[in-house]
Amino acid sequence: MTFYRAVKAFNLLVGNILGIDSVLRKPVNLFPLVHNLYDSTEGRVCEIGFTTDEGSIKLEKLRRARGDLRTETYHKAGKSAVDHIALYRLGVSWRLPLPHEATTYPEVLLPGRVSTLSSVEQQLNYLLVTDCSGSTDYNFILSTILKYLGDTSE
Repeated sequence: MTFYRAVKAFNLLVGNILGIDSVLRKPVNLFPLVHNLYDSTEGRVCEIGFTTDEGSIKLEKLRRARGDLRTETYHKAGKSAVDHIALYRLGVSWRLPLPHEATTYPEVLLPGRVSTLSSVEQQLNYLLVTDCSGSTDYNFILSTILKYLGDTSE
C-alpha cells in the first residue's frame, strides 16, 4: 500500500509541473532533447553517441571540466566531412555558481541506443541526472528539460 501512496504523491507533485495527469503511467518521450540540447548553446556537451552516413557508430566523451564536444577540433572536422550525423545519445553538464565562490556541475545523460534511430517511434523515456548538490540544481535541470522539450513531449 505504501508504494501506491508514493506513486500518487509523485504524480501530484510532478504532474502539476509537467501538465500530465499520471506521470508514472504516461511516459514522456525525451528523445527530442538529444537534438534540441545538442543544437543549442546550452551547457557543455560532454558525451555524444551518433551514426554517420557511412554507417559507422561513434561515441565521443570529454570529461574535462572545460571544453565542449560541439566545438572540439576533432568533432567539428569529422562532422564537416559527412553530410550529417544522427544523434542517439547525449550528455550535457552545466557550471552553476553557488554562494561563497563555490560551483556545481550537474549533468544530464540521455542514454539513447543506436537501435532507437531505426525505430518507427523514436522513444527515450528516461534520463540520468548526476552531480547535483541540492534542490537548486535539480530545479535548474527540470526547467532546462522543460524549456528544450517544448511541445514535442506529446
